[in-house]
Amino acid sequence: GAIHDSAERYDPPKCLPRTREAILDKIMDWVELRTENKELFLWLYGPAGAGKSAIAQTIAEMCEERGLLAASFFFSRTAAARNNMSRLVSTIVYSLIRTIPEIRDHVLTHLGNDPQILCRTPSSQMRILVIDPLNTVSPAVLAHRPRFIIIDGLDECGNSGSQREILKFLACPSSRLNTPLLFLIASRPEPDIRLTFNADILKSISHSICLPNSSETSKDLRLFLQTKFHEIKLLHPMRSHIPPSWPSDDNITTLVMRASGQFIYASTVIHY
Repeated sequence: GAIHDSAERYDPPKCLPRTREAILDKIMDWVELRTENKELFLWLYGPAGAGKSAIAQTIAEMCEERGLLAASFFFSRTAAARNNMSRLVSTIVYSLIRTIPEIRDHVLTHLGNDPQILCRTPSSQMRILVIDPLNTVSPAVLAHRPRFIIIDGLDECGNSGSQREILKFLACPSSRLNTPLLFLIASRPEPDIRLTFNADILKSISHSICLPNSSETSKDLRLFLQTKFHEIKLLHPMRSHIPPSWPSDDNITTLVMRASGQFIYASTVIHY
């Protein structure tokens, strides 16, 4: 239930058309120029409600349409199967078998020889079920396979120790891959996550995008509110009683200012 299109996550948040265009373009430019990248990790960070998960979901859907998405995992603190790292590697492996079928036999052989692999540490699982199988595939073949992995909500996984461990066991093997994977990591800027991205293991192979309260965010919030209020005027059971001028431009401006860059505020206003 952790992948981007799982039934458990049905109708997940995503970006409205014509919103977040600059950030989406920046991320897609990085993904699509993957053979020229020195940075294997992109950290998308911002406070709660800034729209990280919506951006990650939108990128996942865009990349799947273009044949670029290898795997995804969306953590959630409120979902027992998605608030810890126990299923992270197995979910990635399941997705990679589908998107890079050349590794299937190698993975199944390992699982057949050692059924306890999934009880080992995540770093061992990653080495045996991801790194080793990928290194059996020629770079010429992998160049035409999706190698982009999205991990959203890292800060919602276990504790800070688990979050650091995930970043380390994803980063350490990257140097051992003949053809590297790319990772988009989305999270709040928790101190331990920030420190790990600034550590030697990741600093030279990662870059970051902060979700600020910028003029572009204000523009996107305005468009989001206008679109949702228009839907209310079209679909609400009491729509015949809604004045054509509602809400006024001043009302929208006030809501944008109060949102302070937080899409969760705007979503809550629309919900109620």
